[in-house]
Amino acid sequence: MDATHICGICGALWIQWPDDSAGCPAGSWSLRSQKAGECCDNVAMGLQIIPLSEVDEFAAEVEIERAEAAAVLYADRIAQAERDARGNCGLCRHYRPDPEAGRRYFGEPNKDSGWCLNPAVPSGRADYPHADMLSGDWCQQFEARP
Repeated sequence: MDATHICGICGALWIQWPDDSAGCPAGSWSLRSQKAGECCDNVAMGLQIIPLSEVDEFAAEVEIERAEAAAVLYADRIAQAERDARGNCGLCRHYRPDPEAGRRYFGEPNKDSGWCLNPAVPSGRADYPHADMLSGDWCQQFEARP
């Protein structure tokens, strides 16, 4: 079976199996390239993995190579994720959920609380090592998870 997806970071080709007819569980992934980068090897398949149908259509439309088209589409996906999530710290790569972070505001643990581990976001208090956030907080320092 031919590759169905490409990594927008390293260009590795992947198959996402539609069913278990090839002996792989439906929805599982198999590498079709010689190797993959750290961006997609034994990690969650996220925004970096793009369907080849989408990549090939875009590449033909703007007359660029497949790998370049994948990189452009990946950059667009990251930018869109950042725009979509500006109001959701829970989607930021710096956010770490921790109910104990809610004590400052709620006086007890809160399931939607966590810490912002971005050093550019000050905690505002000497007794807290990191800024305490709610998963829906907005931040100009937002960085989408890959």
